[in-house]
Amino acid sequence: MTKTAKTRWRWTIPALIGGLAIVYVYAFLVATTTGDLELYECQNLKAAVLAEHSIPDSESSPGSPAIGCHLEVQLSFLFRYDKVYVYGIADKNSQDSIALTLQLFRRRYHSRKILIQFFENENWKTWSNPDTGAHGGERGPEISTRLIWIR
Repeated sequence: MTKTAKTRWRWTIPALIGGLAIVYVYAFLVATTTGDLELYECQNLKAAVLAEHSIPDSESSPGSPAIGCHLEVQLSFLFRYDKVYVYGIADKNSQDSIALTLQLFRRRYHSRKILIQFFENENWKTWSNPDTGAHGGERGPEISTRLIWIR
C-alpha cells in the first residue's frame, strides 16, 4: 500500500465506526421511545387479562389490580417486546391460564412478543416525613417466581 492509501484508511475506518455508532444510538432512541400505540397495546394487554382473571389489589396503587405493562427493548438488535408484571399469583395453573390469555391476544391482534414476569407479592414501602408533611413510597426487593415468553 502506498502512503496515501494508508492515510485514507486511517481516516475512513474511524469515520465508519463513528457513523455506525451514531446510527445505532439513534435507532436505540427510536426503539425505546414509547408512543401512543405502545401505551394503548399495554392497556389492552392488561384489560385482556383482567377480563378473564382475578388479580389481587396493588399495594402501590390501592384500588387497582397488581398488574403492570410497559415496552422493553432487547439490546444488540433492538427487538421490541411488551413486558407484563403480575403480582400475587402463585398458582402455576393460574399463571398458565394468564399466559394462555395473552397468547390468544397476541395471536388475534398480531402484537409484539410478550414477556410475563410473575412475582410472589408486591413489596411497596411507604414513607412519610412528619416535619414537612411529605409522603410517598418505593419498591423494595421483589421475588420473581416465573418468566414466560410468548412469541
